[in-house]
Amino acid sequence: GSPFPTLITSDIANTGSFAWLIPANTPPTTQGRIRVREHDFVAPAGVSSANFSIGSGNTAPTFTPAAAISRQRGSAAGAPVTVGTVTDGQTAAGSLTVTQIAGGTSTGVTATSIVNTGGTISAAIAASCTANAGTLRFQVSDSSLQGTGDLQVNLNPNTNPTLTYAASSVGLGSGRTINPATGPSDNGSITSIQLLPQGGYGGTISINSTTGVITLSNATPVGSHTISVRATDNCGAFTDSSFQLTVTAQNVFANGFE
Repeated sequence: GSPFPTLITSDIANTGSFAWLIPANTPPTTQGRIRVREHDFVAPAGVSSANFSIGSGNTAPTFTPAAAISRQRGSAAGAPVTVGTVTDGQTAAGSLTVTQIAGGTSTGVTATSIVNTGGTISAAIAASCTANAGTLRFQVSDSSLQGTGDLQVNLNPNTNPTLTYAASSVGLGSGRTINPATGPSDNGSITSIQLLPQGGYGGTISINSTTGVITLSNATPVGSHTISVRATDNCGAFTDSSFQLTVTAQNVFANGFE
């Protein structure tokens, strides 16, 4: 079962050293024992032995992080970005496996959709509403050895939702729909849109909790009313938007005269 020949050779020159070419089919990390016999054709031969081992020659791959990236708390991961590059002395860079592992200093920051394209590593980076800036640790493996690298992730605060309305009017007893002038939008997501107390407006009013579209019917009384709406995002931040709704008196015609 040993991969080594029974007899290596004899060192006729008696230099005290010998170079041995290891057979190509020798398994990595093979261990064995070498036996050395020395004699001068006169004195009795001396015999000694020693252990030896042959390493595989494999070296660990390396992960070099990209420059620091910035993310906003509460935002979705978005499109993948370059997080680093990998190299290895024995394995093609594009064949190395990269994962995110524990050990970085950031909290609430995650990497998903990790892809190795010819040694360039990309990932989608997301930050929770309570995330803290720091490093993300990545591990690269050649299936035998591993290397790690830390990517710096900086964080910007979550921002409040955007939602506004322009002033509007409706006839007494009538109805209409009112679309937002801007929004609703957010760096993360809108979780709710709701009407706040409407003061003196006495007609029927409802709002679409996703689009922010307001529906009015049976508008009353005549006059100017403040309509207020609150949009809340996935981090609990909210924006209150108010606009003036004017209920106008309807003209009454009889026989073509006002």
